[in-house]
Amino acid sequence: MNNELQIPGPIVDFLEAIDERDTDAFLAVFAENAAITDEGHEYHGLRAIKEWNSEKNMGADITLSPVGAVERGGKTILTAEVDGIFDRTGLPDPFLMDLYFTIDENLITALEYRLAGETSSCVSAPQTSKSAKPTVILVHGAWADGTSWHKQIGPLIAAGCNVIAVQNPTASLADDVAATLAAIDRAGGDVILVGHSWGGCVISEAGSDPRVKGLVYVAAFAPDKGESIASLNETAAPTEMGKFLMESKEGGLTLTREGVAKVFADDVSTDEQDLIFAVQPPAMPKIFTELGVNAAWKTKPSWFVVASDDKTVDPELQMTMAKRANAETTIVKAGHVPMLSKPIEVLSVILSALNVILSAAVIVGKIVPK
Repeated sequence: MNNELQIPGPIVDFLEAIDERDTDAFLAVFAENAAITDEGHEYHGLRAIKEWNSEKNMGADITLSPVGAVERGGKTILTAEVDGIFDRTGLPDPFLMDLYFTIDENLITALEYRLAGETSSCVSAPQTSKSAKPTVILVHGAWADGTSWHKQIGPLIAAGCNVIAVQNPTASLADDVAATLAAIDRAGGDVILVGHSWGGCVISEAGSDPRVKGLVYVAAFAPDKGESIASLNETAAPTEMGKFLMESKEGGLTLTREGVAKVFADDVSTDEQDLIFAVQPPAMPKIFTELGVNAAWKTKPSWFVVASDDKTVDPELQMTMAKRANAETTIVKAGHVPMLSKPIEVLSVILSALNVILSAAVIVGKIVPK
């Protein structure tokens, strides 16, 4: 099923007023005696809120892009990416904040701004310690390494999450599963596995470990027992990936620079394409024909990010795998590397998985009023 981010109507109006730079509409969502707390200062009443908005929002050209929402203790906590004109020194990219809304009679009566993770927005209850949270283990695909997740690692850590990025040898399924199991051992507790592309095959196998509590597939393969990437691709529309592969004397396959730009990462900047090309390790051909055994998605809760413009893994094949896994599915208009081209959307799904597993009421996706 496709996810929708359930946000109360006054908060939707609040976000729209900020986007449209509409002061009157902004003030209209607040109660007469409302208060905003920001950076330790309280702004009480509509006059003070108007001055705060003029300086902090309008003056800094602030935009807020929702990532997730949770109901807790009578408040709606909205996690949002913040952009605008302000000093970013020492801040993670993307920069996330938690907005704590109290609503009464369809008006905002209180709003508090906090850095994301100050009270563990990543988890379902404020008393949950970081050591008790599942570790997010990020598993890259072929022709990539752990840096492919850099746009999620910082925000996840800022949100109070434990994170490990696996460095797969991409030499065989067994080798990559072993690397992921080693990361699970290192985590020392429950984990969520996030796999991109070939990494989906890896988490489908390693996910049978009892410490794995959820699986997140990002433009990934999710093979059943007895299936391989090659056999799955035979059921889908062909891609042009094979035209852009080079084989070394040792038999390893790498992508050409043209292949990175045209089929692998066609919707990211030239600088990012250069980095992908530079850091890619070779992938051994056998990984594309090795058969799945465990299909952990059959027994573990799963989430799937389908990249609708993917030129490497057919989007319809992604949808088919997501449906048969009964995965919570988010469709993003992106090429094969949505963690780079749509980092907030991918981060949203990971946070949603964490919150669901920790019994938090989080739904991520399109904004709709309650």
